[in-house]
Amino acid sequence: MDRHRLEETEELEETEVSSLPAEARAIETEHKMTDDERFSLLISIMGSIPGSVTGPRDPRIPEDIKNMSAGYTPGIPRLGIPAIQSSDASMGITNPGYRPDDKGATAFPSLIALGSSFNPRLVREGGEAIAKEARIRRFNVQLAGGCNLMRDPRNG
Repeated sequence: MDRHRLEETEELEETEVSSLPAEARAIETEHKMTDDERFSLLISIMGSIPGSVTGPRDPRIPEDIKNMSAGYTPGIPRLGIPAIQSSDASMGITNPGYRPDDKGATAFPSLIALGSSFNPRLVREGGEAIAKEARIRRFNVQLAGGCNLMRDPRNG
């Protein structure tokens, strides 16, 4: 279903929307959003570390959110869009003091070390373990861009 055809129809009932393909559901949801709701999804708020110099907790982060890390983007509950809670995770779930009661997560090898093992199964199992630890902490986005190519002084 293309955007123009969807926009020409009347607003769909919730049961009709849930039976649409993912792209059509996304278009229908975006069609229902206000400009303020669209703009609210463009930023992510960094969590504050209790007792540090980072300053007070941002008032846009609800008090019931305890699992702070790399970022928080408020959801849009009326449309069923959940909040985005991000954590750095290329070598395991990070916690640089954001969650004082969290005793820590598993530290994994760097991605360049895993890559040098030439063992895709090992890499996959590490990713699955990181995902499980993230889910336990209620993170739904992992900022896992920790792979860096070795630099060669001869040509970049």
